[in-house]
Amino acid sequence: MPEMSPTDERLISMAARLKLTYTRDNLVHLAETCTNSKIPPRETLDFIFKHEIKQRDANRIKLAQMGAHFPFQATIDDFDMSFQPSLDPGVIRELITLDWVTAGENVISIGPSGVGKTHLSIALDQIALEQGISVQFYSVIKLVEYLEKAYIAGNFEQVFKDANRPKLLILDEVGFMPLTPRQEKILFQLIPARYERKVLL
Repeated sequence: MPEMSPTDERLISMAARLKLTYTRDNLVHLAETCTNSKIPPRETLDFIFKHEIKQRDANRIKLAQMGAHFPFQATIDDFDMSFQPSLDPGVIRELITLDWVTAGENVISIGPSGVGKTHLSIALDQIALEQGISVQFYSVIKLVEYLEKAYIAGNFEQVFKDANRPKLLILDEVGFMPLTPRQEKILFQLIPARYERKVLL
């Protein structure tokens, strides 16, 4: 069997990720055949596989962004630390690692309107999406109104289950608008459920 080059190893790894089983199992032989025929295949395949994976990842992230319902796009690079000088840069670096998501810990952002809480939340969610973590964004009032409609329609349990499914759930504008007693009850059903299952931001 011909000796594998580092390029061959990369190609086999990418073929496995793309579920190209035949290519994965026969790549070295195929590459050697093409080489003997004076057709340089390795760099071509390397280029194709890399771009295939890049495009698949981009499509996955785009679909996830649409499903997450972000009110706007934001990144950590766009976050202006000087606008909130009391915020410890070390805390931001720690949040970026997403170790708290893996550990199932919750994060609470407290501050007046306009200081960047929503921007930071969306930026962290963007990082999570890129790492394949399921994310959903809601303003509290929209979420409880959505669940309240389901309650009235008689399908609350299923809708509640769907709302609680993402690994990372962002509740924005907590306390921004008053809730009715029924809406408060719905919200306080969700929060304990998140503590039991996954992560709340």
